[in-house]
Amino acid sequence: MVISLFIISFFILESRNKQKRKTAVEKVITEKKLTELEMQALKAQINPHFVFNCLNSIKGFIFDRDYKQADKYLDKFADLMRSTIDNSDASIISLQNEISYLDNYLQLEKLRFEDKFNYTIAVDEDIDKDQVFVPAMLLQPYVENAIRYGMRFLENKKGR
Repeated sequence: MVISLFIISFFILESRNKQKRKTAVEKVITEKKLTELEMQALKAQINPHFVFNCLNSIKGFIFDRDYKQADKYLDKFADLMRSTIDNSDASIISLQNEISYLDNYLQLEKLRFEDKFNYTIAVDEDIDKDQVFVPAMLLQPYVENAIRYGMRFLENKKGR
């Protein structure tokens, strides 16, 4: 009788623990999906604004008959769009890829603002940029805002 009670108690506790583990796993999966959806929403929100600005810049270069600059800008824009498409399915990418993406973005903005600012991307030498992973397009929105709000007060000056 005591053994039967012990066995029944064991199975009840084991079943309860199994249910708790299952619930915890489901919670982690749900949180991950939510984070991915938030990242997708952020990308969708940023990309149309950015694409619109790029196309207006290209249009401006063509309007000014600066075809070399328009061609250069269009090449850099195509590279950036290619990277965006390549990274669109990834929730995380290597820091190296994020830095390359950010550098392409900054080159475009520098052309758009006619070299009115300089930039440096610095990463600690001890960090292996190919082995560190970050959410895709993590830095670009912050840099975009820094440029947008930092450049509006510059008149005949060069920002850094």
